[in-house]
Amino acid sequence: MTNRCLLRSAILMCCLGPTLLTAQWSALTDSERVRISNIPSQAERVDTLNEWAYNNGKRAIAKYAATALELAEKDNNRMGASDAHIQLGSAAEDEMRYKTAAFHYEMALRARLLIKNHSKTASAYNRLSQVKTKEGQYNQAIDWAQKGLSLMALQPPHVNIAYLHEALGNAARLAGRFAEADSAFHAGLRMYGQLAGEDAGQASLRMSYAAFLQECRYRYPAAKDSLLKSLKMFESLGRHSDAGKCLLFLGNNAYYIRQLNSAMAYYTQGIQMQTHLEQVDYHQLLENRGRVLMEQGHYKPAYRDIQSALRFFATQQDTANWTGALFESGNCFYEQNQLDSAVFYYQQAASLPKQAPLQQGRLLFFLSDALSQMGRQEEAAQYTDAYLAFLNSLSNTQTIGVFEALNRQQLDKNRLLMKATKQKKRTTELYALTGLSVLALLAFLFFFNARLHRQKRRLAERNAEVARQREALASQQSELARQNEQLAVQEKLEMLHKKEMETQYARLEGQDMRQNEIGKELHDGVGATLSTVKLNLPVVEEVLDCIPPGKRDQYIQANQLLDQACEELRRVSHALSSAVLDNFGLKTQLEIFANAVSGSGKLKVELALHGLKERLSDYKTELNIYRMVQELVRNVIKHAQAQNIAIEVNRFEDSINIIVEDDGQGFDTEAVLHKPGLGLSSLAARVQELDGEFQIDSRPGRGTTVSIDVPIAK
Repeated sequence: MTNRCLLRSAILMCCLGPTLLTAQWSALTDSERVRISNIPSQAERVDTLNEWAYNNGKRAIAKYAATALELAEKDNNRMGASDAHIQLGSAAEDEMRYKTAAFHYEMALRARLLIKNHSKTASAYNRLSQVKTKEGQYNQAIDWAQKGLSLMALQPPHVNIAYLHEALGNAARLAGRFAEADSAFHAGLRMYGQLAGEDAGQASLRMSYAAFLQECRYRYPAAKDSLLKSLKMFESLGRHSDAGKCLLFLGNNAYYIRQLNSAMAYYTQGIQMQTHLEQVDYHQLLENRGRVLMEQGHYKPAYRDIQSALRFFATQQDTANWTGALFESGNCFYEQNQLDSAVFYYQQAASLPKQAPLQQGRLLFFLSDALSQMGRQEEAAQYTDAYLAFLNSLSNTQTIGVFEALNRQQLDKNRLLMKATKQKKRTTELYALTGLSVLALLAFLFFFNARLHRQKRRLAERNAEVARQREALASQQSELARQNEQLAVQEKLEMLHKKEMETQYARLEGQDMRQNEIGKELHDGVGATLSTVKLNLPVVEEVLDCIPPGKRDQYIQANQLLDQACEELRRVSHALSSAVLDNFGLKTQLEIFANAVSGSGKLKVELALHGLKERLSDYKTELNIYRMVQELVRNVIKHAQAQNIAIEVNRFEDSINIIVEDDGQGFDTEAVLHKPGLGLSSLAARVQELDGEFQIDSRPGRGTTVSIDVPIAK
C-alpha cells in the first residue's frame, strides 16, 4: 500500500471512530471503505454490504456478509444481522458445510422471530428444512418445514409458502412418508396457481414433484412430461444449474423404464454442463451414468464413474450420497459375481449413519443375499433378522411407501425369511411363517388405513377446490365470452375452408367429365376411323406380291405403326374416360393401372386388393377412389425418386382403406401441409367430399406413407 493509501485509511478510521473498526473492515478495499463511509446511517451500511454479498457471487459473501454481520450486531440491527446470517449460511451450504449453514440459518430465524416478519421468517424455516434434508436428517427437515407452514397459515398467498411445501415434499419423500409428500407437492402447486411471475419456483416444484412421481408412485410418463416442461423453463430463464439437475431426473426416468440409451444421453448431456452445475448434482450424474454402463456390461468405465462420485461424497462427508455410491460400487461387483468385493462395499455402506429408510432396506437385503450365496449362512441370517426388524420399525406413514418400493426392487421378504430359517426346527419355521403372515396383514391394514386417510384428504381438497372455483366463476364467465368470440371466428374460417374444398371438388368433377367426354370421342371417333382404315388394308395385302420389295417394306412398317396407334388410342381413351371402371369396376381398373405403371419401367408396383370382388353401389365413389390412387402414384413418380411403391385397397363392412407407400426421398410434412400444392389440394378435396380422413407420414430420407379412410354405404 502506498503512503497516500495509508494516509487515506488513517483519516477514514479517525473520522468514523470505533463504529466501523470491525475485524472484517480490513478485508475491504480502499474504494469499498470510502463508499461505505459515505453512507449516512449504520443500518444503510449494513444493507449495502448485504446487497454486495448477494450480487457479487460466492467469494464475496465471506467478506461483505461477515462485515455486515459485525456492524449489525454492534448496532443491535436484528434484520441486518439475520440477512447476513442467511448469506453466510448460503455460502456454507454451497460448500457442503451443512452444520455451519444450519447454525447461520437458526441465528437468522431467531432474529426474525423477534422482529415478527412472517415472510422472512418463513424463508429461514425453508432454508433450515432444505439443509437438514441435505444432511440426511429428514424428520428434522419435515419439522422445520411444518413449523414454517404453521407460521404462515393465516397469511395471504406468498411464494415462501410454496417453497416450504416443496421442502416438506422432498424431505417426506426421502423419509418414505409418501402420503405426506404427495399432499405437500399438491399444496405447493395450488399455491403457485394463486401467484404470478414465479416461473422459476414453479418449475423447481414441478421438478421435485416429478422425482416423487417416478421414484415413489411409478408414474413415469407423467413425471417425464413435468420434467420436460421444467427443463424448457429453466433453459429459457438461463438457470443452467437447475437445468442440469432436471437432466439428472430425466435420465433416472428413462432408466426406470429400461430405456438405457436415452438415460445415457440425458446423463451425458448433464455431465457436459459441469461448469454450471452444483458439485453434488454433477457427481450424482456420474454415479447414475455408471449404473447404466454397469447394466450395459461396461464394468470398467462404470466403476470409474462410480468411484469418482464416491471419492467426492466421502470427502464432503455427504452421508446419504456417500452411502449410495458405496452401494453402487458393491452392485458393480455383485453383478460380476465377485461377492467378496460386493460384501466389502455393502458393509461399508451399512456402517454409515443416517440412512434413508429405502436405502437401509436395500442394503440389508443385498448383504443377506450375497452372504447367503457365499455360504456364510449365519451372517446372512443376522442381516435377514435386521431387515425384518427394520420393516417392523417403520412408522405407519412410512410402511406402505417403503414396503411397496422394496417389493418393486425384488426384495422378496418371504424368500429371505425362508432362507434365514432353513436350518431351524419345524416349529420355529411355523412361528416365523406365522409372524410373516401377521406382518403382511399389518402391512395390508396400514395400506388401507393410509388409503382411507388419503381419500378423506382428497375429499377435503375437492371441497376447497369447489370453493375456489366458485370464487373464480366471474372471471371464468368473462373468459367463456372471449372463447365464444374466438369460436365464432373459427367457425367462419372453417366455413371458408369448406367452401374452398367444395369449389376445388367441383373443378375436379368437371375435369373428370371433360376427360370422360374426350376419351369417348377419341374411342368412338378417331378409333372408328382408324378401324375403318384397318378394314381396307386387306385389299392391298392381296396384291402385296406385286409391289416392289422396298415399297412392300414401307407398307408393312406403316401397318405396324397403325396397329400401335390403335393400341395407344385405346389406352389413352380408357385412361381418360375410365371405361374399364364404368364397365368392370374398381378392382379391374386398379389392376390395369398398376400394370401400366409397372410396365413403364419407372416404378416396381406391388398391388394388394381385398374385398373388391363386388362393385360399390355408388360409381362416383369408385371414380374418386381411382382418381385418388392415380394422384398419389403421380406424385410419387414426379417427386419421390422412389424405386418401389405399394398400393393397398381394403374394403370393410362400412369403409374403404387406401394405403400408398413408397421408398423415396420423403419430405417435411409440416412444410407441405402448411402450403400444399395442387396435387395435395385435389386429394384433400376428394377426401372431404367423401367425408373421409387421410394421414401423411413422411420424413426426409425415410419415404412416405399415405393412409385414406372413406366411409361407404352398406
